[in-house]
Amino acid sequence: MELFKIGGTPPDTNYLFMGDYVDRGYYSVETVSLLFALKVRYKDRVTILRGNHESRQITQVYVEVLLPVRCPCFDLEACDCSYGFYDECLRKYGNFNVWKQFTDLFDYLPLTALIEKQVLRPCSYPTCFVADPCRDIV
Repeated sequence: MELFKIGGTPPDTNYLFMGDYVDRGYYSVETVSLLFALKVRYKDRVTILRGNHESRQITQVYVEVLLPVRCPCFDLEACDCSYGFYDECLRKYGNFNVWKQFTDLFDYLPLTALIEKQVLRPCSYPTCFVADPCRDIV
């Protein structure tokens, strides 16, 4: 919500979200739900790209140990704050149906965006910029 306070809210501001919305802590479901709601409401102003975490494989195996400041109970010793998106969905909804619906939806997200003849894509590895087959599209 801080982002919208600083940058403004759609439709007054265009947003390009570049992936990795899940596996980031307790509120991944709420975060990705908000982004999709914004996309539905402001389809021409909000763009959501698929990051490497928006996949079935990564969300089932990825585990992040949260820093105490990011842990809702502020006590890493007493709580189980180490989990990914799959585990979060199981904890909050009691089954994997929500996770399955989200991962099915992730399959429809674009991998790249074209802005002013520049191909933008989410990537956390330096090798992504060495051989970029997407450049041939432009």
